[in-house]
Amino acid sequence: ALAIGVTSTLTSPDEYTSTTTVNFDLKNNNPFAGGGVVDGSFIATQVDLIGSKTVAQRVVEGFREDDFERVKYSIWNDYTLVDSIVGWFRQKIDIFLERFAAVEEEALSGGTGDSGSSTAARAKPVEYSWVSSAIAARLTVIPVIGSSNITLKYISTDPYVAALIVNGIAAEFAAYSVERGTKPAERTKAWLDKQLGTLRERLESAQTQLTTFQQESGIVASDERLDLE
Repeated sequence: ALAIGVTSTLTSPDEYTSTTTVNFDLKNNNPFAGGGVVDGSFIATQVDLIGSKTVAQRVVEGFREDDFERVKYSIWNDYTLVDSIVGWFRQKIDIFLERFAAVEEEALSGGTGDSGSSTAARAKPVEYSWVSSAIAARLTVIPVIGSSNITLKYISTDPYVAALIVNGIAAEFAAYSVERGTKPAERTKAWLDKQLGTLRERLESAQTQLTTFQQESGIVASDERLDLE
């Protein structure tokens, strides 16, 4: 066992850890709570978002071609025999769960043969690349107890890749946070614009009907102080 451990240590490549910190400017609405009070649920939510495949996929999509190839090469070098065995078991489990879900869907549909259409009608899950999945699995997100800081760590055999990924995660998470705040406002604006267009069409129709009625009735003057429409 000692010989195996020494041989593994000497033959394994060097690993480099890149670290950065994300700080949140939290404003407490309670003036009596004092400063420095951090909402634990908020920090836990941000930790999940930072380590999610969504943010990792955004980082992957922003890579240049040469950076993408370098990241792929470093990920393959980071894989060990244990990772390969665990990945094989996870793949088999995913295949089994997909088959079980298909059987359950057919049973719920009553076996009428419409399971294909019902499955197609369901929302298609988001597909992530294996690179983004590998990055999310190797990323370590640690909240700093008692503060609004979150530490990000990424370990790789390539120091350039370690720094590239951890900085990309921090940048894309900041952009993603802004989008999560602005998207609902954009959807609300689009809905209000649609309602405004509908009301404008009704107003124009009412004005047309009023003008037609005045012409047919021979009305040449009206009290402009009243909102006739």
